Amino acid sequence: MIIACFALIFCKTSIKDESQNDTSLSTVISSLDHPQLSKGEHYAIINGVKLWYTVRGNGPILLIYPAGAGWGGDASIHYKTLQPLEKKMKIIYLEPRGIGHSERVESVNAYSMDNYVKELEAFRKYLNIEPFDLSGHCYGGCICLKYAIKHPEKVNHLILLNTTPYAQYGDYQTWEKNRKGYDIMLSKLDSIRQLNIDPDIRIKENMRAWAPITFYDYDIISEGFNNYLDQMTFSASPVMYFNKYDRLAFNVVDSLAFIDAKTLIILGDDDLPFIKIGSKVLYEKIPESKLITIQECGHWPFLEQPMQLFKHINSFLSIE
Repeated sequence: MIIACFALIFCKTSIKDESQNDTSLSTVISSLDHPQLSKGEHYAIINGVKLWYTVRGNGPILLIYPAGAGWGGDASIHYKTLQPLEKKMKIIYLEPRGIGHSERVESVNAYSMDNYVKELEAFRKYLNIEPFDLSGHCYGGCICLKYAIKHPEKVNHLILLNTTPYAQYGDYQTWEKNRKGYDIMLSKLDSIRQLNIDPDIRIKENMRAWAPITFYDYDIISEGFNNYLDQMTFSASPVMYFNKYDRLAFNVVDSLAFIDAKTLIILGDDDLPFIKIGSKVLYEKIPESKLITIQECGHWPFLEQPMQLFKHINSFLSIE
């Protein structure tokens, strides 16, 4: 079983100002001049869909984008785990279409990767920020890759967490069978399949059953992770579209050379096998890239080794 995860978009930028050429990345944006960036919860109509986002913290902007179509979860896991970054940055937590507080659309085709990329660009225009630093985790990294390829001039730094540039999973099944908790996972997934429950609840419980084998040491993080899941809202439709259409077709390897942004690639030393392979391909193909492996970490660095992750992000973005 393979479930894509979620995304982070990091954005440290200045507001685009046609009257001057100052695009200093250290610019701190005034929320008085730009109310869409004021602290608190907001709604915005983006490409005809009502999206929710919240703004927290002070400093250069950091935009966080959860990969809703990857695992279905809302943004709450991010604004509960990334709070230390809010001390140095103004963070925007976005929930894309179909996720969390944001509007769910009737057409399943609206949840395609290409539509999420278009939505991200429209949201950037709404915020009036350019250029910006962009990061994604797992499926979110895939969206970030597609965005950086399509809009290379918009991205200053690209941060890819536990990401692959293609849907080639290699010998995943052998790896999965050798993981601690594999038999428990199979039993739980089988029990879930037999339940007549809402698809959104099924997606959540599938994640609860599968995720433990993707951690370096799940016993340490299990209570906290399950607490996050208990409080999260899940959406099945985006995940169903991704698994049926985009997952197997996704491949941007031949376009990686078009990425202009300085790129940081992060993975765990105990990560999924296709993430390890994919991260090496990213490093080899993206012109200005750096590869970091976090020790004693699986697929969730912001949960397993957050201080190491924050250190690498701050250093890469030159934030003291």
